[in-house]
Amino acid sequence: SARPGESPSTDFRALGIPPELDVFYHAFPLAPPIGVPRTHVRATIESCLPSPERADRLCRIFLDHMSWMFQIATYQQLTQDLMPAFYGRADTSDLTTGEDGPHDLALLLIVFAVGALVDLSLPAYNAEAQRYHILSRAALALQPLVEKASLNTVKTLHLISIFNGMSGKESNMANTYTVLNLASRIAQRASHPQLMGHSD
Repeated sequence: SARPGESPSTDFRALGIPPELDVFYHAFPLAPPIGVPRTHVRATIESCLPSPERADRLCRIFLDHMSWMFQIATYQQLTQDLMPAFYGRADTSDLTTGEDGPHDLALLLIVFAVGALVDLSLPAYNAEAQRYHILSRAALALQPLVEKASLNTVKTLHLISIFNGMSGKESNMANTYTVLNLASRIAQRASHPQLMGHSD
């Protein structure tokens, strides 16, 4: 059976997904095997980001169509906090730590995915939306989902569940609630750091 949020018929190569991302996508919600080069995969994911102009457009579409339902992020947060962390990066020597971590990248990508999904200028359930959804899941697997969880981790999972529910595939509906439940559990743990092994 498929993992949460996974469509068994997705053709990754047709969507332009590099093969080295497969193990990270399929590992969700767990971490991939030890020894898989995360820094290279992180750089590969970032190389698949849309142009800054398209990224800005997707953020606007996302907010225009989804803000009536929830306020997960503001335009300022997306374009002034998240986007600058991943566009125009000069130093790629350390891509797995820091404030602009993999789960922040995953959040930006799932915003792009939902934005593309509700872009009325594109076909329903379009390839661009699917591609960013896959990239977002792969980015989530770059670091432990629970031990390294943040508010952006929870936001990403919430948006993945929404993407699943809007994907047009009945098989994804059960996964929608599975991922949403996972987001809820991580949110509860994140609000009690001692449960996650944090001392501060």
